[in-house]
Amino acid sequence: MTDNTAESIGSILRHRRLERGVTLETVTNALRIQTRFLKALEEDRWDELPAQVFLEGFLVQYADYLGLNGAALRDQLREKMGQAGPPAFTHPSPVPESIDDSSTAALRWILAGAAVLVVVVGALLLFRRQETPGVSMAKPLNQVTEPETVVLSTAASSSVVPSIAPVVKSSHSLVLRASESVWVRVRLDGSVKFEGTLMAGEVRTWPFETNSRVRAGNVSRLIALVDGKSLVDSTTPGPADVIYPARDGRTHVIYPAPAAAAPPVAASTAPLPAPNE
Repeated sequence: MTDNTAESIGSILRHRRLERGVTLETVTNALRIQTRFLKALEEDRWDELPAQVFLEGFLVQYADYLGLNGAALRDQLREKMGQAGPPAFTHPSPVPESIDDSSTAALRWILAGAAVLVVVVGALLLFRRQETPGVSMAKPLNQVTEPETVVLSTAASSSVVPSIAPVVKSSHSLVLRASESVWVRVRLDGSVKFEGTLMAGEVRTWPFETNSRVRAGNVSRLIALVDGKSLVDSTTPGPADVIYPARDGRTHVIYPAPAAAAPPVAASTAPLPAPNE
């Protein structure tokens, strides 16, 4: 597809660009044509252009950008390449300033009718909005009033507004922390809330109202606080109950009483049975 005559087109492009001191990167930014395509045009490597329409389009745009006659170079290239028919790329024809009135009369009537229809529909919508109850038009700033306050009667308000149960907040908070694994049973306000083993470092929290009782298998491994105040003030190991409020206002830890010793067996004073005769 390349011949000696067609190569002169690329030389013309390259010489004109160098005369103007323009780089390929500048042309790429101006025309949005990749640099490799511009190089192909300057080196007459027409086969590297993606299609005939791109070849002609890039050539015309590049030549016009450099101040050359792009259309003439395009026609010269097509002639040397033996191509007949209209060019694959042409600049859009300018729209003539004057158009025959007979060809646009129908279009003008359609546009005028559409404009009238828009005005009529807008007026109808505005009129209906003004007449529709409950829809108020915007007032001037000097006529804007505060919204009216609607007061419901006692009977109406009691039948409309649902009753809301008061939110009951817990009076106290119990926090247990195990320094070592320990079995506990937590009874709050008379009911058992937890029974099991707290692992070392485990922390549990429960809310309660009036009283709490925690039974621990080894009270020395348990840290118990109510409302942030420590209840366990003894390191004596063994099972115990940690209670709140304190017994007699002083003691929170209650150890079980030791098992009572069995009473001694008294010697029998009954007479021995007589031997068999």
